Amino acid sequence: MSLQAKPAFFQSVQVRVLLLVVTLMLATTSLLTWYTLRQFEATTTFELEQEGILLSNALEANISPLVEAGDIAGLQDQLDRLVAARERNDIEINIMLLQGQSSAIVASNDPGNIEATSPEEHTNLLASLAGQQPVVLIGLEGAAENGAAIEAEEVEPPPSPDHPDFYLADGQRFLSITTPLLWQERQLGSINVKLSLARVDQELAATRRTLLLAQFIALVVVITGLIMVLNHQIFFPLRNLAETMQIVAGGDLSRRLAHPGPPNEIGGLASRFDQMVIKLQAAFERERRFTADIAHELRTPLTALKGRIGLTLTQPRSAAEYAAVLQNLEQEVDRLVRLSKNLLFLARLEQGQRRPHLEEQDFSALLGAIAEQMQPLAQAKHISLVEQISPGLTLQGDVDYLIRLMMNLLDNAIKYTPAGGQITLQANRHGRDVFIKVSDTGPGVPAEHIPALFDRFYRVAADRSRDSGGAGLGLAIAAEIVRAHQGRLEVHNRPGGGAQFVVSLPLEPSPPPV
Repeated sequence: MSLQAKPAFFQSVQVRVLLLVVTLMLATTSLLTWYTLRQFEATTTFELEQEGILLSNALEANISPLVEAGDIAGLQDQLDRLVAARERNDIEINIMLLQGQSSAIVASNDPGNIEATSPEEHTNLLASLAGQQPVVLIGLEGAAENGAAIEAEEVEPPPSPDHPDFYLADGQRFLSITTPLLWQERQLGSINVKLSLARVDQELAATRRTLLLAQFIALVVVITGLIMVLNHQIFFPLRNLAETMQIVAGGDLSRRLAHPGPPNEIGGLASRFDQMVIKLQAAFERERRFTADIAHELRTPLTALKGRIGLTLTQPRSAAEYAAVLQNLEQEVDRLVRLSKNLLFLARLEQGQRRPHLEEQDFSALLGAIAEQMQPLAQAKHISLVEQISPGLTLQGDVDYLIRLMMNLLDNAIKYTPAGGQITLQANRHGRDVFIKVSDTGPGVPAEHIPALFDRFYRVAADRSRDSGGAGLGLAIAAEIVRAHQGRLEVHNRPGGGAQFVVSLPLEPSPPPV
């Protein structure tokens, strides 16, 4: 799929994140709303219940002697006074007295209630007397005797709480509190107080509307903020990353993200992407330079070969002259062979195709033999080669690779050390590593050249003169051999002048991965 191809709507990460957040938020806020409403209803109902119990207790203290005396008119008078003292008419009080095995309502602020009690009311009376505790129930005014609500067409809409008439209308919920009526430990009956829940229901409905509005507003604010944050912090940078990746994939390695945001996960991703492109650009630059270097290195000997062959064919020569030409041609061919072998060796080494064959090596003796072999080259340039090798040095390594490493470093030192100079070969053990130092008294390495000194075909001499060096592969091969042995190769300039190459090799490299 193209980087710019848009995914299906529900496959979009942005849509999925928003749907997930909206779903979680709806579930959370709905649960919170439900819990808040239940707590509000429980609190207001409990307060109403306490009010009903206080009314029952106040009425009981005044009517118990009247009940004992059978003064029904006095009961009604006390009840009317209590109801009249309240500011609202959302109450119904019934005084129920036991009459043998049954009971009846003998006084009420609703005259229509004075009659024999219903089975449900009689049961509540007996339960209150048995437990000597109030029996609290929530009922529906006008419900049928079997407890089912009356038909909807028979229910009158409840009046306003400020209506002057009687408040308990059909279809209205109420709180029923039945408290025992006792006199000197005698069970006389009960006081039933019904308080309308209309105010509670209205406040509950208003609270529900407020919570739903708050839920909607919070949802809109959160979604808007989330979209802005996600777009600014995640999706816009990701789209920018996708566009930049497409441009880079098209070959423009100069493009960078340059993420302006904080160094968070997206910022870290952008930074690593830029670092990757920088490394890719450097790698392509090295490959282009490598190709150009190969062309240059091959063009010179091939041009010389072609010129000499052409010149030789233009005119007859003596056998001695032909022999001299062939010798010169052989030298150029040898140079090409060495170059191709070095390139092949370096390529295989870099790609891990030629892993070192690790064996126990007497490194002190090996360094001594290499120094002895390089002495004639040093003496030919009137250079002193000094050995400072600690005896008994051993390590695990590939003998062919180690010989090539040290000969490349010593050959490089001989090339850049002037006549009358000195080269020092030092080797000693420190901890779990063997350190080798090759120091010379040459001109040293300019600081700006040190980072690229171990690159292929890199030479400090800008004119690429063959007199001052070879093809520029010796140090690159040395660096790869050291890396293959899990060591380090560094170079720095000595305070007194000259360059110093420092090699550290572990005594026992870790086994290569299978």
